[in-house]
Amino acid sequence: KNLLQGNYDEAITYFMKVIEYKDSEVRIKDAYLGAGTELVKAKEYDKAVEMFGKIDSPEICSEAYLMAGNQLIADKEYDKAVEMLEKVDSLEKCSEAYLMAGNQLIADKDYNKAVEMLEKVNSPEKSSKSYFTAGVQMIADKQYAEALGMLANSTEEGTANYTKYAKAMSSLIAGDFDAAISAFIELGEFENCAEMLNATYYQKAEALYGSGSYAVAKNTYERTTGYDDVPQKI
Repeated sequence: KNLLQGNYDEAITYFMKVIEYKDSEVRIKDAYLGAGTELVKAKEYDKAVEMFGKIDSPEICSEAYLMAGNQLIADKEYDKAVEMLEKVDSLEKCSEAYLMAGNQLIADKDYNKAVEMLEKVNSPEKSSKSYFTAGVQMIADKQYAEALGMLANSTEEGTANYTKYAKAMSSLIAGDFDAAISAFIELGEFENCAEMLNATYYQKAEALYGSGSYAVAKNTYERTTGYDDVPQKI
């Protein structure tokens, strides 16, 4: 009755007294599991670990830690989740949990922590899409150098173009206009490359004009469109 009603402490006390009778040995495992689960929900993790440790079944114990790890990930208690998942008997069983944690952290833009989780996934193929998502998201946030690190771990379709785009933007920021121009031309109509190509020509022309290289600046200005000050500078 206590077990069915969720009164796990009372159930454990009872089953300990009658451990040699009928199915008490099985029932007490259920009671430890239930008690540990409630302790996880109450965020009393050390006590939960102690309770799970009393389950005299490696299989049930492992599933308990997996369940606890998933719950902690849902609650965004990532470090505690890792403590639980490290007690699971195989990486295969908890890789989905690590993947879920990584995806949550990417959504929250906590990229360093996301990488910590994704590195624990047992297969590069499983984490590839997550790295791709992170890379594209970082490009949108203009974190181009960091995006390259994420995209290096992706094999998703589109990775090559986003990698070239991030490199092109990094080159532009560094003032390597020729490298940026070459990349934007190669990428063609990908994303806003046509717009960025125009902007790069303008920035290159401005740099040349500022350094006194007027003839080369004139030729570069002529490649641009939409800038009101270009006719006068030409």
